[in-house]
Amino acid sequence: MGVIALLDECCLLADSTDITFLDKCNKNFNGHAHYESYSSTQDRTISNQSFRLKHYAGDVTYNVIGFLDKNKDTLFIDLVQTMLTSKDPLLASLFPAPDINDKKRPLTASTQFKNALGLLMAKLLACQPHYIRCIKPNDYKKAGQFDDDRVRHQVRYLGLLENVRVRRAGFAYRSTYDRFLWRYKMVCQETWPNFRGDPRAGVERILQAHSVKAEEFRLGKTKVFIRNPTTLFYFEEKREEMMPRVVSMMQAAWKGFVCRSKWAERKAAIKIQMFYRKYRFRRYFKDLNRAFANVRNDAPNWGKYVQWPANPAVLNQGVFLLRKVWANWRARMMVLSLTPEEQAHMRQKVLAYDIFRGNKPWDIPRRFDADYLEKDSNPHKDKYIIGMQTLFSTYGDTQIMFADYVAKVNKVGKSQKRGIVITEQNIYKHDPKNYKVRKFGTPIVEVKSISCSPRKDTFVILHCKEPYRDFVLDLGTEGEEKVSEFVTVLVQEYRKLTGEGLPIHFSDRISYNNSRTNEKPGKNELVVFEGSNDPKLKHCQFKTGKGQNIVFYPH
Repeated sequence: MGVIALLDECCLLADSTDITFLDKCNKNFNGHAHYESYSSTQDRTISNQSFRLKHYAGDVTYNVIGFLDKNKDTLFIDLVQTMLTSKDPLLASLFPAPDINDKKRPLTASTQFKNALGLLMAKLLACQPHYIRCIKPNDYKKAGQFDDDRVRHQVRYLGLLENVRVRRAGFAYRSTYDRFLWRYKMVCQETWPNFRGDPRAGVERILQAHSVKAEEFRLGKTKVFIRNPTTLFYFEEKREEMMPRVVSMMQAAWKGFVCRSKWAERKAAIKIQMFYRKYRFRRYFKDLNRAFANVRNDAPNWGKYVQWPANPAVLNQGVFLLRKVWANWRARMMVLSLTPEEQAHMRQKVLAYDIFRGNKPWDIPRRFDADYLEKDSNPHKDKYIIGMQTLFSTYGDTQIMFADYVAKVNKVGKSQKRGIVITEQNIYKHDPKNYKVRKFGTPIVEVKSISCSPRKDTFVILHCKEPYRDFVLDLGTEGEEKVSEFVTVLVQEYRKLTGEGLPIHFSDRISYNNSRTNEKPGKNELVVFEGSNDPKLKHCQFKTGKGQNIVFYPH
């Protein structure tokens, strides 16, 4: 007979009191290992009206005063019926209607508790319960307060330490192969990102990759068992380390999907545009073909004055390229229509354009005639021809590339009229009266560079290697700009002889040395260029000065 049965028995007897219930408990349970009272232990912590039960969670002392009254829990029928007549629906629902014909004795509070506990245990045993153990940090329901003794007491009597010991004695962690592989597959290269084999084989690969000892785990039929929590913590740490990489892969996959989706839309739009452009271009090309039907026979214009048909905006770029193709074709046809002499002249003009464009004003329409001294306008033409024959036989030159009268500045700063002749190898100066070569010629390969001003003057300076003197020449004495032709011829012949380009400089301040000899280094001079509004000034004028020389040119 248990404590609850003794309590119900005392409630049935009219002469029973709380003390008689305690005496019966002492008589029946005096030698029980989980029961204590003052009469059995003489423990003064237990009063004469109390007994102590040793529960699993701890020792509990019960005072028997009021036990019988509380256990009877008598609720008379007339009181229940009175409550049922209440107009408050909540109050009436708390009291179920009594069965007047029921003659059974009402259940005591302890019996009701026992029955409810039995029903709860039956439900728990019918399923697989998972317990959540709650620990109170303090008895005041206040945040931020942690009572060590209180928590330690709960941990001890909830059996948590025993649970840990049991778990550590065996295998603390167990999981199915599928779940373990899914959670930790990223910590092994052989299982990441997808493992195609059996889940158990994947778990073995993970454990082998991290050198987990054989005694630390067991492989069951459907689950993996791990002995120490530290092994599990190790896998969790590795998993946390790999998560940023996993997130990056997920982001990359998503961004790739978005980009591919957008590209599919753009690709469709591009295809539509492409077919539309093709359709419009075919129509436009038919009109263009009709406009340029006989352009090959339209020499020397080759379609220069043909009216291009209007094109839609979608073909602007294509029409721009077509115009470039036509311009290149027209230029080729113009070149092919020229004689060899005209083609050579055109190449000179193109080279002059590349040299002087944006650097110095020059006479673009003027024709380069090369030998101006052999023209009928030269009164000493016959003497010049005889002089050139003598020059060719003496020095071995065979062709005149440029010849004209120039004003040469000598070493003392005076301008002298001279004839200048450029052959395929040398530069010669001669007397304009008898056409005799002055001293000796200067090889073209001995020219270091050419300097000109960016102004409208007609001066050019040839810088030569030592011991040759620099040339300071005015090529506008005949009223025409011939600097462009002179420089172009020199650049052409220099490239033929050396295979390199001749440096050309444009500056308002030019240093030169036209007084050096084999014995003396000479003196460096400086020349600057200034414009003049003097109406009497028709050609450029060279004047010496202190520290620098000046070239005046008409605006």
